[in-house]
Amino acid sequence: MRLLADPTAARGFLRRDLPLWAWPLCTLGPREWPYVRLWVDEPEHPADDPPAGLWIFDHPGWGGGVQAFGEAAALEPMLRSTLLPVRAFVRLLPPARPLLTARYRFDWLEPIVRMHVTPDTLVVPPEAELAEPLGQQDAGALASLYAIWPESRFQSSRLRQGYQYMGIRDGGKIVAVAEQVLAARNDGLAVVQGVLVEPAWRGRGLAGAVTAALTARLFADGAQDVVLDVRDSNTPALAAYDRIGYRRHVTLLAGPGVAR
Repeated sequence: MRLLADPTAARGFLRRDLPLWAWPLCTLGPREWPYVRLWVDEPEHPADDPPAGLWIFDHPGWGGGVQAFGEAAALEPMLRSTLLPVRAFVRLLPPARPLLTARYRFDWLEPIVRMHVTPDTLVVPPEAELAEPLGQQDAGALASLYAIWPESRFQSSRLRQGYQYMGIRDGGKIVAVAEQVLAARNDGLAVVQGVLVEPAWRGRGLAGAVTAALTARLFADGAQDVVLDVRDSNTPALAAYDRIGYRRHVTLLAGPGVAR
């Protein structure tokens, strides 16, 4: 077990499974790294005993994140050796569940499917032609749409911070949107979330259209891998992303936690 001391060492470990470690890879830049701790355990024979890792992000303004993957026996000493954020969004594989539920109370902890697409597997449907980039002038319309999904925690400041949005309009109203929130440009990686369709417009392929349009834009900007998360229970969304070429990579458990 060791604590990785610099972003280069962290990147070498995390790139072993880029879709799995997508969020941690987006925190290796100079602004984020001071708030990161990455504990790893790399066995002699990884084929028989896969690596374990514990990523902790504890930023005073942006909030906390925890990701724990590997066998419980490897993770337990890592958790004993570090302080966890008081509040954090936690992602883990099932073996780590008892360790993290002993340390956090969760409002919900659900199966989340991590999906992954590359330029050669993306399928752009005809409806994607309806999508257009959104900017600061669309902040009010975006806020109105995301108001129906408070969990998205949309803030207009994201538009100034470089988040990218693709949307479909009905007149002056935005009825479908996809959001790119994080990127690890040195690794050719981008993360999509915040896909939302106004209820009256659902069932018309718009979720897949805005997601495909945004993904194609990210690939045009230099990304080589794009990931997104979707609840395992959300079968319409899973089918929509599958139709545009996203494939299941792993099913995680994820949810917001407060330290016990």
